[in-house]
Amino acid sequence: MKYLIVKTGEAKTLSSRDSVPALATFDLGGDFAITAFNPATRTAGLAREIYGEALENFLRTLLSPDTTLIYPVLQIRIIGGSADATSTAKFKEAFKAIQQADEGKDFINIVAAEIGGKPFPQSFKLTAFDGQVGAIES
Repeated sequence: MKYLIVKTGEAKTLSSRDSVPALATFDLGGDFAITAFNPATRTAGLAREIYGEALENFLRTLLSPDTTLIYPVLQIRIIGGSADATSTAKFKEAFKAIQQADEGKDFINIVAAEIGGKPFPQSFKLTAFDGQVGAIES
């Protein structure tokens, strides 16, 4: 199966209309990955080890152009990291970027955070059809 691969320091988007079935990242280790799914546009995004303004801008590209919707239009999952101080600081920076991208409008909804000591997949795929994170089959 073909995937659009996201490496450290990258962010990529995928639409359900694209020819590849999913975004994927491998060997996450202590890195953070941020997944985003927009159910209105059936668009998914995956960012690995990007923070601050770069993450904020990336999330904004996935928001629906119709800002009159009354429900959260971007579902976020934060995956990875470790329990050390560096990971904690990176998590806080990612969380701040998510809040800034949202601009207090409640259009972004963090649906899961599998971080710091919690089990999380070291390699996973993100589908644009439904925004689900899953194991990568060999």
